[in-house]
Amino acid sequence: MYANHPNLTNYEKYTHRIHWHHSELHSHSYWEFVLVTEGTAHHICNGITQDITRGQMLFIRPTDVHGYLPDATSPKDTIPPITEPNYEHRDLFIYPSLLHDIVNFLNAYDIIAKLYQSKHPVVITLSNDQLTEIESQLNILERFNGEQTPAYDRIHKLLICQILSILARQFDFDNSKSPVWLQTLMQKMHEQELICGPLDAVIKVSGFSHGHLCRLFKKYTGQCLITYFRKLKMQYAANLLVNSNASVLDIATAVGYDSPSNFIIQFRRFSGMTPKNYRTHFLS
Repeated sequence: MYANHPNLTNYEKYTHRIHWHHSELHSHSYWEFVLVTEGTAHHICNGITQDITRGQMLFIRPTDVHGYLPDATSPKDTIPPITEPNYEHRDLFIYPSLLHDIVNFLNAYDIIAKLYQSKHPVVITLSNDQLTEIESQLNILERFNGEQTPAYDRIHKLLICQILSILARQFDFDNSKSPVWLQTLMQKMHEQELICGPLDAVIKVSGFSHGHLCRLFKKYTGQCLITYFRKLKMQYAANLLVNSNASVLDIATAVGYDSPSNFIIQFRRFSGMTPKNYRTHFLS
């Protein structure tokens, strides 16, 4: 037998912080994106067990039957949940209707299809920068006190889009499509240190010459390295425009542009709007 958790409380509308790593099997009518921020959990879902550790995220689907198994050292007569001071995971809650709207907007039906295909929920590993950024957004959502505030809804939706973007990149560059060195390089390219630096830094990390890396990147991804790297910079800049008070000049400098006018031109090509209009549009 297992418990059914059909609804969330008003205070748990967006997220919840959990320190227990042993619970009864249960299911619910909404999606849970589970991010482990400390320690290791012995997760069981639909009869399959799998350890998930710090920096990993798994995608629990509606109607999945899942729970967390205790460690071998846990007392046998302890009634769950068992609290573990060195363990923490963060739940992000999404009702199917909201996820459907976001998927429809992003045209990401193939991503959701892949999430449904496997018997066990999909697990991805985040980079340190990705983990830090997602945690910061969850910390904002954790302040929600039950009042209807559009700002929290906006952060919630943007965070779901951000996670689906990470998921899409990992799906698009899995082991069957690209060599290990490229997967490693792609992950490093999404970290702040490389995004905010010059293309030469990416080439240095790869260990290849400029021309050879461009040819290999095009071969395996179908994309131009320079165009892809520029898009990463613009995505990072867009995030700063929405989630910080930094000036356009400061953001241009942060992503490695000495010329603000060149940055504005590139951002307009990326988004169809100037940085100023982009910020106004998403914050209005």
